[in-house]
Amino acid sequence: MVRKLATRPRPVAAALLVLATAGWGATFVVMKGALAHASVPEFLWWRFVLAGAVLVVVRPAAVVRLGWRGLGQGVVLGAVLSAAYLLQTAGLRTTPAAVAGFLTGLQVVLTPLIGWALLRHAPGRRTWTATAAATLGLAIFSLHGIAFGAGELLTLASAAMFALQIVMLGR
Repeated sequence: MVRKLATRPRPVAAALLVLATAGWGATFVVMKGALAHASVPEFLWWRFVLAGAVLVVVRPAAVVRLGWRGLGQGVVLGAVLSAAYLLQTAGLRTTPAAVAGFLTGLQVVLTPLIGWALLRHAPGRRTWTATAAATLGLAIFSLHGIAFGAGELLTLASAAMFALQIVMLGR
């Protein structure tokens, strides 16, 4: 017997999604504060070494099961993701946290565009509508005037790299 999936999000799932989004947004304020005490490479090194150590403790066999092909793909994906974080964190040094959050959130818009350009997956009307709504929502919550300087351009480039990583991961 096949069970039909619900077409509407359940309240708990929707609440958890909102909570995760709020947590993600709060990290920009935390990162901005941490960057007052560390360089961009140093901050990212500590952040990901600690995350990697936790992963090894929680799932020690995960890397072994990847095999050489999976490991190679992981290295490429990791390089793209590293570039995204380097650009984002460098941009955050001179960009207000709310603006950095907005610009990084534009990965939602850039992901289908990059998928279209690289994989020839044309976004449908629902995707265009959803990306427009996401952009408008991000702008309403984040922007109170924006000037484009080096930090904003770095952060926008990071959004493109995050989008590229999402497309590559999906592929």
